[in-house]
Amino acid sequence: MAQRNTTAHHSIPVGHSGTAGSLAPLEAYAARPGALFPSVPSLRWAIRENRERFAKAGALVILRGRIFLDVERFEREAVEIGRSVATRGID
Repeated sequence: MAQRNTTAHHSIPVGHSGTAGSLAPLEAYAARPGALFPSVPSLRWAIRENRERFAKAGALVILRGRIFLDVERFEREAVEIGRSVATRGID
């Protein structure tokens, strides 16, 4: 049965493999203190540039045409992408 995360504003209950996660619309994520991408345009840019990686990581969910983020998976993958960028060209 799906569990509800009541700590995140605008969260949607999701459950998968016995764990709970929270989905946040782009606007709610960007408004969070400490968001890796603190504006909707910067968030859309990051998703556009790395959509395949975020999708394969299970960080993106599209419901009724709206993009939602699985925040934990999104941030984990964003950091991995950043590490890849930082080490490009280093032998």
